[in-house]
Amino acid sequence: MAWARGLPVQVIHGDLAPSNVLADPDTGEVTGLLAFELSGTGFRAQDILAALYNSAALSAPDWPRRTAAFLRGCASVRHLEPAEVAALPELLIARSLGSVLWRIARWRAGLGSLGEVTAHVGRLEATMRWLAANAEAFLSLCNAAPSGYTVSSREILSFY
Repeated sequence: MAWARGLPVQVIHGDLAPSNVLADPDTGEVTGLLAFELSGTGFRAQDILAALYNSAALSAPDWPRRTAAFLRGCASVRHLEPAEVAALPELLIARSLGSVLWRIARWRAGLGSLGEVTAHVGRLEATMRWLAANAEAFLSLCNAAPSGYTVSSREILSFY
């Protein structure tokens, strides 16, 4: 995992997803986060990947627009370092694999179905195909996200 060496680490939520974000329906302003069972110390960029992975942003036909809007919002708070951007494809694979492993653990504990496991194996395969086709464009978008850009909460949430 040479790609992970030196990446900034901080406390992360670990599972940013539309179902774990509370927002004001009138303004789109984020008012709270839910579900902290996966929170802890992790790579700073992991929450960005979790949000993209758990939303429809990367699978939508207009994924570049949605992803760019989200990344502009992220960059208004903190710009990704070049090493973080370079690690994003590997972190996306790790996120997808982690989702499979989490569902395997739930299935073995009698809390999930084998169908959920196989569905997420399929999603891992789809993520690998998506990266093979789009990694260069994805990294280009991530490198282009401006720092100091002011964005509305509605724009950040538009990628969902």
